[in-house]
Amino acid sequence: KNEVVLSLQENNHIVIADLATGKVTANFSAGTVDLKNIDTEKDGVISLDGKKDAVPREPDAVQWIDDERFVTANEGDLDGGSRGFTIFKKDGTVDYESGASFEYQLVRLGHYPEKRNKKGIEVEGAEVATFGNDRLIFVGSERGSVVGVYKDEGAGKAPTWLQALPGGIGPEAVPDRKLFVPASETDLREDGLIGSVVTIYERGEGEASYPTLVSADDANGLPLPWAAISGTIANAKEPGRLYAVTDSAFKQGRILTIDATKKPAVITGALTVTKGGEPAKLLDLEGIALSSDGGFWLASEGNPEREKDKTQSMLVKTDAKGAILEEIAIPEALAQQATRFGFEGVAVTGSGSEETIWLAVQREWKDDPKGLTKLLAYKPSDKSWGAVHYPLDKVEKGWIGLSEIAAVPG
Repeated sequence: KNEVVLSLQENNHIVIADLATGKVTANFSAGTVDLKNIDTEKDGVISLDGKKDAVPREPDAVQWIDDERFVTANEGDLDGGSRGFTIFKKDGTVDYESGASFEYQLVRLGHYPEKRNKKGIEVEGAEVATFGNDRLIFVGSERGSVVGVYKDEGAGKAPTWLQALPGGIGPEAVPDRKLFVPASETDLREDGLIGSVVTIYERGEGEASYPTLVSADDANGLPLPWAAISGTIANAKEPGRLYAVTDSAFKQGRILTIDATKKPAVITGALTVTKGGEPAKLLDLEGIALSSDGGFWLASEGNPEREKDKTQSMLVKTDAKGAILEEIAIPEALAQQATRFGFEGVAVTGSGSEETIWLAVQREWKDDPKGLTKLLAYKPSDKSWGAVHYPLDKVEKGWIGLSEIAAVPG
């Protein structure tokens, strides 16, 4: 119809204009949204127990769906994060509001950006295109680094969630070639990390290759929050059941239960590691192993080099509910040689008086020859420590270190 729809983001307003004459044919406020069960604090914990009322949508991208409807990506950049997307009719009435539902999908996928922004996932990009018989809506989360793909079901109906595509913002569709191309604006090469990228997806049949892991709902019907998985162990008595720990990206250490018989695998439960009934502090959980009494052995990496809250690598014993029963420090003479590249994996061999807990140290400590790191052995029966050196491969660039360790029969 030769009409353009414009979002005036920081004015929280939308304008429709006739391109032939330049005449504004409609203009209206983008309005506000009430949000509940969202994370509103940047505190190192994903807690879906907050709320915000009357949050301005402040739409960034806007795309026509058909002649009568368009979709806005609601970044909510100024006034606190509106977190979703909205389908409007041309007269300004709301046909569909996503609320926090898109954000919940990112929580379920482990993409919620708690450490980066308390305003949520910041939906910034949007694209609409027809692939075959399907009108698809693509919405990009700037902070979550993922694009959500929805199928438009027509006016008056909620769009159907199809899948997530890991990638950046600023998506473009090339439907005649079955392509979808998101661009990532963030460039982290100055920090030694990945630069900005362009990803090309081709639509195909069959199962999606992403994600490989999602979370189920908790008792309140909200997705179990997770990210930053480090160590993992299988339950030898129950095939397909895994336990994993999360590292210091979050303030609280957690033990996740995973059902790996499903595809994608599903996080079915989560325990917070506690001490004295409260979430344990200053843990950097990197490894997990099962103890013979049904509890867990955990490896906490530690960092004796930082200025504030110095910690040492530590072996932690918990019960089956994640409550700490014992914190086992390394001998003082060894602690004097430790660096921030400490405990990673943990594994158990033997049983009874011969039970031995093995710990992999990531990189050389002060007393290690270059290219050799330690495997430490702790025997709970007599509280004794032992150590062997393990050779690290030589690399021309960067560094190499140990991570997970597992014990296998024989």
